Amino acid sequence: MGEKKIFHSEKIKVTKKYKLNALKKFLLNIKENEFKINRSINNIPWKFLGVSKFDFYFVYFEKKIIGNMTILNSKFNKHLYFLYINKNFRKQGIGNLLMNKIFIKNKKLKTIHVLKTLKETVKFYIKFCFIKSKKNENENIIRWVKKCTKYDKNTFKDKYLIIKDF
Repeated sequence: MGEKKIFHSEKIKVTKKYKLNALKKFLLNIKENEFKINRSINNIPWKFLGVSKFDFYFVYFEKKIIGNMTILNSKFNKHLYFLYINKNFRKQGIGNLLMNKIFIKNKKLKTIHVLKTLKETVKFYIKFCFIKSKKNENENIIRWVKKCTKYDKNTFKDKYLIIKDF
């Protein structure tokens, strides 16, 4: 059985396949303070590798991982759990590609938590018709907020809930 490629160009490849050493090298290149927690293979989202309700997509450039999109699939929504592109590869359309080809392609509530300090990231999602949620727009959003705050009561203390509801 061949490898299923999500996207492939001469230089960029997106796939669900990864090698642990390549992933560890990728994590070493995460420098921003906002993503400190994500640098360890034992922390989120990596601790969910192999958990069926999570989909991991890896972006490769010249056989090196330069990005990742991790999606949590629940009954009533798709949650963008993690999206990171290496700083040297940003503003080149890779995030747009991941959003269009993977995340927003079906008609289901989409949710994202974004640190309030990441203003440019909020703008990035708004261009895909996402909005800052009031956390009470409909039953599914209320259910998602309850689930998040049950998991971590401080979820929304320093994060916006960004949504796209079809």
